[in-house]
Amino acid sequence: MIDAPASGRMAIVEAITNLAAARVDGLPRVKLSANWMAPAGHPGEDAALFDTVAAVSNYCQALGISIPVGKDSMSMKTCGRTAPKGRR
Repeated sequence: MIDAPASGRMAIVEAITNLAAARVDGLPRVKLSANWMAPAGHPGEDAALFDTVAAVSNYCQALGISIPVGKDSMSMKTCGRTAPKGRR
């Protein structure tokens, strides 16, 4: 919520940390799958997603890691209804 691009980079670091005990012949052998989740249409969220995708892409390219597959969950938006007076 504070820094969307930083959260994307942190997810990459966590994935690499989870592989620390595995025998991997270098970061270029690492392939990730991305699940882009955002409440599309909420103020600022579309821009935050765009910035996060760019940051993750740049970070992975710098590390030699690829993300050949992924999906999006753009329907994370929720709407509520205010209860009528007397029914709260």
